[in-house]
Amino acid sequence: MIYPAFDLLIETANEALLREALQRAQEILTDEQRFYILHTIKAQKETQAEATPELLGHLETFIQRSKAGYFYREFDIDAKNYTWVPPHTEAWFYELGLWLDKACELVQQKNEKIARIIFEAALPLLEDKMAYVFADEIGDWMLHTEHDYKSVYQVLKQKR
Repeated sequence: MIYPAFDLLIETANEALLREALQRAQEILTDEQRFYILHTIKAQKETQAEATPELLGHLETFIQRSKAGYFYREFDIDAKNYTWVPPHTEAWFYELGLWLDKACELVQQKNEKIARIIFEAALPLLEDKMAYVFADEIGDWMLHTEHDYKSVYQVLKQKR
């Protein structure tokens, strides 16, 4: 909670007031900030798809976009901006984390077949992350998940 007044507005505002707040925010956001916000909302919806074909279709789209360079935004690194992480890179790690969490949730729901498909598609992306995103330093520390996906995947692999 960085701005308590803003949080209060979101909790108590009606639809018209929220729409106005979003329109005003859009005026001051950069294109990269807009990309990050819209992409992360879209990624949340896609990873929550209920129908298996739809879910796997969204996963395939993410993989194709990753391999096509959709998230790769190179920039000139210097002494002033070497710690900056492009929003496209943050969005990629965010969505990858959602997919790994989804796979863990599917294991908990005993839907191990679909979980295995997601793990086997997502983990190779993580291993070759430098081909898909750009920042001065990239590492697994950029991936935030709610579940211990490594442990869940190890248990799933042992069940084969």
